[in-house]
Amino acid sequence: MASQACLSPRQLERKFYERLGLSPKTFTRQVRFSRSIRQKEQQPEVDWLEVAVSCGYYDLSHMRRDFTEFAGSTPTLLLQEETQSIVRPYTSHNF
Repeated sequence: MASQACLSPRQLERKFYERLGLSPKTFTRQVRFSRSIRQKEQQPEVDWLEVAVSCGYYDLSHMRRDFTEFAGSTPTLLLQEETQSIVRPYTSHNF
């Protein structure tokens, strides 16, 4: 990504942090986390391991680590809370 932007890896990290307030690695983890929630909501019959692999996680424990860090919950508990909530901050609505 850095070479495509004509920047060194360190310059890319600095620019990323200046504009988004987080590193490229953290941003990638948050995108992957969000994608996994959306996929499970759209395909509830798919198990969490399949979701983890299809979203680019190495294994289920890595996905759980991101869920704990970003949402403070396990994947299953977060999905239950999301489906019971009126407001869904991690999903897009089609109005």
